[in-house]
Amino acid sequence: MGMRCFDVCLFTVINEQYGEYKLALANAFCINYQKDEHLQIGDKLTFPHYTIKLVELTYGLKIHCKKAISQKSLQNFINNQIDNRGYPVIISIDVFDCYWSSLYKKVHQTHYFLVCEKSGNHYICCDPYYRVSRIDIETKLLLNISKKVYYVSKHKIMSSKKQHDISVARCMKLINKSKVIFSLNRLLETINTIDSLEKEYYSSEESDFWLSTFHQAVGYYIPGGRLLFALYLEDINTFYKNDNIAELQEKYNYLYKHWIAVSNTLMKSYLLKNYTIKKETIVNKIKHVIEYERILINNVTTYFTNVKINKFKDSNSQEAIK
Repeated sequence: MGMRCFDVCLFTVINEQYGEYKLALANAFCINYQKDEHLQIGDKLTFPHYTIKLVELTYGLKIHCKKAISQKSLQNFINNQIDNRGYPVIISIDVFDCYWSSLYKKVHQTHYFLVCEKSGNHYICCDPYYRVSRIDIETKLLLNISKKVYYVSKHKIMSSKKQHDISVARCMKLINKSKVIFSLNRLLETINTIDSLEKEYYSSEESDFWLSTFHQAVGYYIPGGRLLFALYLEDINTFYKNDNIAELQEKYNYLYKHWIAVSNTLMKSYLLKNYTIKKETIVNKIKHVIEYERILINNVTTYFTNVKINKFKDSNSQEAIK
């Protein structure tokens, strides 16, 4: 939850190849708010495209991209990667052509899935974002709908200590630059000024509200980002073994549940058409969760600073013993 389809595909590949990915979640909590008054609430909130840069920086990997120039060259490239290297490649297509998706023939937007191997005149694929473990796609169809191909290679060897130190430093830098609390307060202001959610959720088809940018933002990316950051803290704590970080991880999991509760209340008030009656309750819930966010961000900064100092002291002590 909280990952984009490209993130899920990339993390699936690097977890298979290198057994790790969680350090790339260092800014999963980030949110930005656009002030454009013409946008719906969901479109005003943006979330980090953090994956490629953090994966390359933290794990010493290189993510390569090849545009689909001709079908023959694309086919040769895919075959070479999956046959000779033995790892999946990430393919980008228009979700409009993605017949296993709920968005098939509905909207035009980029989607990513994995090509794992070739079998006769088919490619065996999977889509971890939609949790589809096997899709057999005819070779001609795959080549017709493919836009770009991505693959991962090892760029440089990095020790676990260097990976974690880089990641913590990067996370602290991102927190210092972050506009999370500002953005969440703008969200609260917007929620407080409107009297209806009719324009935020879609209602043209049954269950269409699941596809609205409002639900994606408040029901998926905000809570999901907290869940992903808890995974990040789990990895950090495994390395640094700090009780404060372990406690912080639990609190981010709790924060995730808070946001799910907020999202469920918003959806229920939309379906029952009683948002105006429930608005005060909703606003108070969001105020509470934003205050909790502020406290946790301050705690991350404090604990990470102490962890780095203590780790540095421990290293110096070990050198002195030697």
